[in-house]
Amino acid sequence: HYHGQPILILKNDYQLGLYNGDVGLCLDTQQLNPADPDRDEDARGLIAFFNTGSDAQPRRFAMNALPEHETCFAMTVHKAQGSEFDQVLFVLADALDDATQRTGSRELIYTGITRAKRQLTLVTTPESWHRAANNVLNRRSGLALQLQLLETAL
Repeated sequence: HYHGQPILILKNDYQLGLYNGDVGLCLDTQQLNPADPDRDEDARGLIAFFNTGSDAQPRRFAMNALPEHETCFAMTVHKAQGSEFDQVLFVLADALDDATQRTGSRELIYTGITRAKRQLTLVTTPESWHRAANNVLNRRSGLALQLQLLETAL
C-alpha cells in the first residue's frame, strides 16, 4: 500500500461498516498538511479513510483491519452496481469482438448512468451508443418456469 492509493472494498464487513463497493483512500497522515485535522502526529504508517457514514466526516481504519480490497482507479459498471458517486466518467467502448458487443446493452447504459449523483461524463461513439441502446438483454433465469412449477404444486 502507498500514500494516495484508492481502495475498493471487495467483501462486506458488518462489524466495521464497510461493504463491497465502498471506495476509500489510503493516506500516510504524516504526509498531510500540518493544519489538516486528519493529521496525527502519533500515527505511524498508512490509514484508510472512507466516507461511508451518514455524517460528512471520513472514517479511519488501520490497513490491516480492512476486509478484502484492491486498488481502484476505475471500475466496471458491474462492480459499480449498488454504488453511487458524485461524478462518473462512463466509457461505453466500441465492440472489439462478439462477446464485447453482447455486453453493451440498454441495461448496461441504465446502470452506468444511474451511478452518477451530480455529474455524468459520457465517452462513446454514436455507433456504440445506438448499438447498446437497441440491445435489450433477454435473461434466462428460469424464474418463469419455477413460478409455474410452484403454482401447479399449490
